[in-house]
Amino acid sequence: MIEQRQVLPVDDEPHSPEVPAPRVIRMDDYRSAAPAAAPAPETARLVEAESRFLARCVGYLVADLKIRQYVDLGSRVPHSGGIHDLVSERLPDARVVRLDTGPAVPLHPRASASGPAVLRLDQPCPEELAAQLALRGLVDLGEPVAVLVDADLLPESLDVGEVVHALHEALVPGSHLVLRQRPVNPADPYARALVAALFEPFCLLEPGVADLAWWPYPDEEVAAEGTGVLAGLARRR
Repeated sequence: MIEQRQVLPVDDEPHSPEVPAPRVIRMDDYRSAAPAAAPAPETARLVEAESRFLARCVGYLVADLKIRQYVDLGSRVPHSGGIHDLVSERLPDARVVRLDTGPAVPLHPRASASGPAVLRLDQPCPEELAAQLALRGLVDLGEPVAVLVDADLLPESLDVGEVVHALHEALVPGSHLVLRQRPVNPADPYARALVAALFEPFCLLEPGVADLAWWPYPDEEVAAEGTGVLAGLARRR
């Protein structure tokens, strides 16, 4: 089901397997052992397209809906200029949390204590994601939360559909889900419908699922080259 609602574009510390308990760290706690290699041109183009897509989503969520809590679950976007910066430049007192469900990775060297909190969960289950955020006081589940999920970067132990259903159960009406995923078979005529089904039981906003380079425009007659990654924005009713 797609809701007829207009969306306006608005342009480490080492992992220790012996300590599986979730923990909260600050961005300064991450340290890169070696400088990161320059990304391949295709990867750089995808990161740029994703950054623009997230800017349009966050612009709508902040400016139009005034949502004050954001959770980043997987993102290719560098942390300088990432979701925290996109939110805080429009709403300085908003809460932004990054959920880290994989091995520690080098983060942008400009990350600082003023950046988002990072909650690292070792071998999490879907129900644990929102529960740990609330337990540690990082989000107030009694108020709307926007969760931004990159399904391609979730660990294999997490099923995307189960994560979405768990979030739907935990979040209050007015919360939103931003989800992006590359189809297993882009040539499949049902690829878009399969990705759209991942949003259930959230309610997709117009224009539904589209290539993240084109969203939220209702057609693909735009100058930007597609990325092959499908994305959308949905609301908890």
